[in-house]
Amino acid sequence: MELGKSGSLDDARINFDGMCEKTIELWNRMIGKCMSIREAIVRELFDKMPERDVISWNTMISGYVKAGEVANARDLFEQMPEKNVVSWTIILGAYVDVGDLKTARIFFEKMPDRNVVS
Repeated sequence: MELGKSGSLDDARINFDGMCEKTIELWNRMIGKCMSIREAIVRELFDKMPERDVISWNTMISGYVKAGEVANARDLFEQMPEKNVVSWTIILGAYVDVGDLKTARIFFEKMPDRNVVS
């Protein structure tokens, strides 16, 4: 289902808000669509989600990283109930991007199954 046929975020939000039943996939798409606007609006959507999956969390963390909000990204990462390789890659990349290689190394050392790839 299209959230906004015109590509307008306003249209997408109107369509989304008018839906009676929202799947987790629709919530994730809406969060992804909103990543280019103020983080408060995106966080509001994320907080309202009745359930979240790893994609929901990764989308939010990635959005914070893109906005330069590494502390918020780390806070959400720490709250994540289930992390995958994408989650770890996002948080490691965040610290590498800001030049904090010491913290990136700490996260790398904590990363489970990092020796799986040979």
